[in-house]
Amino acid sequence: MGIVYKSLFIIFSAYLLIKSISYSIYEYKEEKNKYGSLFFLLIVIITIAFSNTMVIINI
Repeated sequence: MGIVYKSLFIIFSAYLLIKSISYSIYEYKEEKNKYGSLFFLLIVIITIAFSNTMVIINI
């Protein structure tokens, strides 16, 4: 895969991570859902880390 594809994928992943963090903060502060926001953020971080790793090592 090309460097352009990898860099666009990483930029899009960072965008999704930022959006997910902001939603998790909203869920924690407004809805008082501490465990739901923590679990959501944990799943997003694991998924993004795994997908970025797979893209970088070309699997």
